[in-house]
Amino acid sequence: MDKKLNPLILHLKYDYYHMIMSGIKTFEYREKKPYWDKRIKDKKEIIFVPGYNLDNSINLKADIKEIFIIDFDDLPEYAKQEFLESSAPEFYAINFELKS
Repeated sequence: MDKKLNPLILHLKYDYYHMIMSGIKTFEYREKKPYWDKRIKDKKEIIFVPGYNLDNSINLKADIKEIFIIDFDDLPEYAKQEFLESSAPEFYAINFELKS
């Protein structure tokens, strides 16, 4: 199976899930490390899962518009709090648009 067709599945804290659902949050951030390098490469779609919920009907689907690399200082404040203990000097900024 072509990996480019497989969506990137991201499990989120409920607060972030609701921010995405309401349209407030249009970027997702991940550490730039080999684990994420492999998972993000060539992806076109994201599925956001609230926590580790098994009810697929509440998952959100989004198209990836752009992925770029930023420094810690360029993260928004809420993301800086999440990554305070990270050793990664750079982060993926994934810009997305929810599907209707």
